[in-house]
Parts: sequence; structure tokens; C-alpha cells
Amino acid sequence: MKQGAKLTRGIILMMLLALIAYGIAAAFSALEKSTATVTAIAYEVGDGFQSTGFVARDEQVLKAPDGINVLLRDEGERVAKGEALAATFADEDAQETQRHIDELELELSRIESVLGTLSTTQGNAALDSQLQQALVDFTAQIVRGNLASAGQNANSLKATVLRRFLDEDGRTAMREQAQSLRGELASLRSRLAGAVTQSVAQRAGFFSGTTDGYERILTVQTVSNISVSDYDEITRMKPEAPSGTLGRLITSPQWYYVCEVSRADLAGCKVGDWLSVEFAFDVYEPLRMRVERISDPVEERQILVLSCEDHMEEAARLRTQQADIILHTYQGVRVPKQAIYFDNDTGTAGVYVLVGAMARWKSVEIIYEAQDYYLVRQDNSNTSNLWAGDEIILTKQEITDGKVME
Repeated sequence: MKQGAKLTRGIILMMLLALIAYGIAAAFSALEKSTATVTAIAYEVGDGFQSTGFVARDEQVLKAPDGINVLLRDEGERVAKGEALAATFADEDAQETQRHIDELELELSRIESVLGTLSTTQGNAALDSQLQQALVDFTAQIVRGNLASAGQNANSLKATVLRRFLDEDGRTAMREQAQSLRGELASLRSRLAGAVTQSVAQRAGFFSGTTDGYERILTVQTVSNISVSDYDEITRMKPEAPSGTLGRLITSPQWYYVCEVSRADLAGCKVGDWLSVEFAFDVYEPLRMRVERISDPVEERQILVLSCEDHMEEAARLRTQQADIILHTYQGVRVPKQAIYFDNDTGTAGVYVLVGAMARWKSVEIIYEAQDYYLVRQDNSNTSNLWAGDEIILTKQEITDGKVME
């Protein structure tokens, strides 16, 4: 009896193992027979080269007056003729007085905002809504790490809180405080008279608080006639930034990027063409720049000069820069090389796409070749063409148009 039970258990175990083995084999068989596909995607690629060069423009170096100079403009900020660029204080006491004035003016502005914006008869519901929005704005700036904007939002938040919880007695006290601040400010301004002066822009332009010694070297005139030997001379220079300056005022309406390239890289490029340029630092989007000059070749080397009228604020920070220069861009549908078939008789290229369970042939026109993919022309005028979103078949099996894929 015991031997029969053992035999039964053995048979059951063998059957179970056989079923497991069959299931594994079936799974591998299904994997081997399943049709691998890749989704066709719209794609854009550029054809160009990398370079290192200089940014040039016309600039006016600004001499710093004697005293303590405080810049009033941000880097790259546009200024009009006559606008103040910097404040010069006679001594540290005058600078501290100005700092105190700035604080009192901010406090007075906050009080006047509370007193003048809303009356006590306005409902609390409107104030609660404004308070909630002020909190949201303040929190958003903190999360983004934008401390300057967060400071402005904090002032708005404080004023809104005061308006929400201020009664008539509080408003009376605040009016008295405002009157006291006006008197203190008048006294401080009187004391500061003659102890602070301002440097103003002599012409319109873009302000930069730095200098590097290239201001008189890399000018518009220089790059308009630059040759290979001129460029070599500039690269050997090691100019020193002038001392005793407030910074510089960029006065040319355009700025330029000048670099050395090989003659082969510029094949087919000519003056007047528009190229896409991506700088490595400070400018975080591709720029459209015009070819202004291509110098005569010297030992297969040429100098390329590009110009731009936009993004002067960011360009104010640039001098020596690495850049990717895109000569041509191609837009189409990206297809893996292993998915392309070529007709031996006609040379026509095409792919098979999976439609339901059936393979369908679609002819393609190759417009760009990369290491592991082709870019083919995108034409959505007919469903017989390859579209982005089609499932391209990847297989080593024998395949024909209309074949049912496993």
C-alpha cells in the first residue's frame, strides 16, 4: 500500500515537472516568435561643428569717481541716456545714511499701501482672499529659490496682514507713524545733500559691471575685417582689466561671435546665411545668428564672424565662449537602420509597419544618416507614407507586404 502511494506521488510529481517545462518552453517560443516593433517618432537633428571663440561689441569703459561707488543697475540691464548707473558716497557715514533712508522709505511705502488701498468698510472675505494669494505667491518664490522676488512678496504679505486685522484705532496710530517717518526722512535727506552724487549714462546702451581689457580689442571694426593672422594675434593676447572703473556700457546695437573653423566645416556656407548657435554658458537657448564674414582661407583655416541683435542682456556677460554651430537642420521621422529595407531592383528604401497583425510596406525617403538611424522625410498627406506613431517592425524573419505576423 505504501509503495503504491509513493508510486502515485512520483507520477504526479513527474507530470507536474513536465507541465512546468512545457510552460517555460512555450513562453520562450512565444518570445522568439513575437513581433518586435519600435514607434516612429518625429525628430530634428542638426549638422554642424563645435568652436571656441570671442564675443565682440562696441563698449565704453566707465571711469569710477573717487568715493564709495554703489552700482544701481543689474548686469545686462538696458539703460537710456541720462539714467543713473551708480551712486558715489563721500564716506561710509553717507552710505549708512542712504541705507537708513532706503529702509524708512520701504516702511513708509508699506504703511501708505495699508492706509490707501482699502477702507475698513470692505468685507473681510475680500481681504482673506488677498491674504491667501499673497501667501501662495510668497511660498512659490521661496520654493523656486528666488529670494529677491520673495522679499517683494513678503512686503506685500505683511501689508495684506495689516489691512486684514487693522481696526480704526490702529489706522490712526499708523497715520501718526507715517507722519513721523516723513519728518525723519526729510532730516536724513537734508544731511545727505552734497555727500552723494550719481554717475549717469552718456548714451543709451546695456550696462555691465565688469571689465576684462578686451573692450578696445574686440570691437565691431576689428571683427568686420578680421583675418586668420589677426585672430591668431588676439588669441595670444592676455589683456588685464582696467582698474578704477564702474564697468562698461555696451553701445553697439549688435554683438558678434568670432571663431576659427576649418574650411571643410564651412563648405556650402556663405555670408548672409542664418545659423543656429548654442552657447555653453549663460545663454540657455539656441540663437539665430547671421553670417557676417568668412575670411580668406590660410592653410585650410578660416575665421567665421556671426552677428545677433537679440539677447543683449545675456550676451553682456559673454567674452570667451564655446559654442555648437548648426549649419543645417533636418526634420523628419527617425527610423533605426536595422528596420530599413532596400529594393534591390529599384533601390527604393522602405519599412514594414504593423497594422493589426499584418505587415504593411511603406516607402521612405532618407534625408539624413546618423550612426545608428536614418531620418526620413515626413509626409502626412497620405496614409501610405510613414507617419510618426506608426509601429515599425524590427525582425530578422522573412517578411513581405501583407504577411500576418506572429
